[in-house]
Amino acid sequence: MKLTLPVSHLLAALTDANGCVESRPTLPVLSHVYIAANAETYDVTVAATNLEQFIYVNVGGATVEESGAWTVPAQLMLDFVKTLPKDESCTLELSKNTLGALNISCGKAEADIKGISADEFPMRPSVFENGNTIARFSASDLLNNLKRVAYAAATDESRPVQTGVYIKSEEGTLSLCTADGYRLALIEKETNQPEGQFILPASTAKELLKLLGDLDGEVTLDLAVQANAVLWRLGYCDLVSQLIEGKYVNYRQIVPGLNTHKTRITVDRNELTRALNTAKLFGKEYSKGKQPFALVLFDLAPLEGYEEGTLRISATSVELGDYETALRVGVDGEANFRSAFNTYFVLDAVKACGTDRVVFEFTEGTRPAVVKPDGDDTYTCVIMPMHRRED
Repeated sequence: MKLTLPVSHLLAALTDANGCVESRPTLPVLSHVYIAANAETYDVTVAATNLEQFIYVNVGGATVEESGAWTVPAQLMLDFVKTLPKDESCTLELSKNTLGALNISCGKAEADIKGISADEFPMRPSVFENGNTIARFSASDLLNNLKRVAYAAATDESRPVQTGVYIKSEEGTLSLCTADGYRLALIEKETNQPEGQFILPASTAKELLKLLGDLDGEVTLDLAVQANAVLWRLGYCDLVSQLIEGKYVNYRQIVPGLNTHKTRITVDRNELTRALNTAKLFGKEYSKGKQPFALVLFDLAPLEGYEEGTLRISATSVELGDYETALRVGVDGEANFRSAFNTYFVLDAVKACGTDRVVFEFTEGTRPAVVKPDGDDTYTCVIMPMHRRED
């Protein structure tokens, strides 16, 4: 194997592939990236896998003198290429001096990086070789939809079904749902996609968000039921992921019943975000696994010194002190409400709304709150209230 390519192109491919490298590999080769070159087509591929995800990145701008493939430690390769001048080219070839090593040279810089034979690298499921495309998405739409729900997936591996993003197309409606037991995020919008459903691991959704960041155009989706896997074709790369098996929670039993609210308020998103970011500095931090936690109190109850239509936001900590602010809000229904929430959960929901004003719907303090974008019925977030010590 021998090829020459721009350092910037190789660096971009290694960076994309690194997201699928196994951090605690059960096999040594899973901590490696696979590099393959074809002298006939000038195709160069950088790949990585953790056995749940496979990524294959096509690298452009290469000149290939000899075909071949090899694997090298992913982090070492990435770190070394980062030290090379981005505006120059580098040459990769099997080392003539060190057995089992890949030689990388750029100007006067040169390194032999020991690796493992490409024959030991696991390849993606062969069921995708025929390219059975079942759906097409706009890259920007897929990016925005995943952003609005991925944050609410569970991190507790004891509930594997809830660690994924549930994606379903049925009767002209595309639904994406996540729920971690404390909150639920749901998108429902019109679609012309074929009917079907699957649970995508949240880790894959987050990887897609990274890869879709600068991508324009169309994303195609291949689904291999017999392999319980899905292939996302992103133009410059392919991302394959195993799917989560199991039956997802019936979110339709949760959301419709919450529409019978007693209080509905509309608030400026930027003002609320500033208030919540300050409140979390004072909210007492409790241990909630991997989830950050800070208690914030929402109070719409009539209080002396506050005008009607004022939402009081407060946080308190014995160690740190107290914080309080008041926001003018639009009120529909009963102007009497008080409840506590995890500040971080509210911030996530408010950010996902994306509109200038955000709607909150409440029934009573011990019941979940519904968060929606003002004027956008496609997105809903449900947040469970938190217990306060004085309750």
